[in-house]
Amino acid sequence: MNAETFCEHFATFADAPDGVQKLRGLILQLAIPGRLVPQDENDGSASVNLLDPSVDSSSNAAPPPNRRTCAELIDDSSWPGDLPESWAASTLDEVCSQITDGEHITPPRTPDGEIPLATAKNVRDGFIDLQTTDFITRATAEKCWRRCQPSHNDILMVCVGATIGRLTVLNHPQSFVIVRSVALF
Repeated sequence: MNAETFCEHFATFADAPDGVQKLRGLILQLAIPGRLVPQDENDGSASVNLLDPSVDSSSNAAPPPNRRTCAELIDDSSWPGDLPESWAASTLDEVCSQITDGEHITPPRTPDGEIPLATAKNVRDGFIDLQTTDFITRATAEKCWRRCQPSHNDILMVCVGATIGRLTVLNHPQSFVIVRSVALF
């Protein structure tokens, strides 16, 4: 199935029992092999960008000799399908400068706190909602930020509870602290 067929039958999928779960699975199934968007052969190789982001992907330059290739990192027998030629597989630790979750011991909340405390309920599909949250003092937040401080272009994902997998990419967020139920990439 491709994206065009998916769009034609969207209402059928959406109305089916467990429709949302099935839609998420189908979207993922289409996204991994690159069938959600048109592929452009002129884009160059993604493996060059993954190995050295400063390299222009259209140059088809060889990867730096001290970096492993994607083929060395991925066991083909476990991969769910073929990738488009211009794509490359990579592990999260190769493309993320930090992978962690929030505070494991929830910081003390305070009614006169200045900094929002974000939990799984605050991570929405595509945005962070800090309208309904508890607060902590700035001093407590600064201690928490030594471990991780959410910032622009970080990805937050719910990693505990009923909404596991819900995520958002931060876009110039206000300062806040996350707890254990939220992972940061």
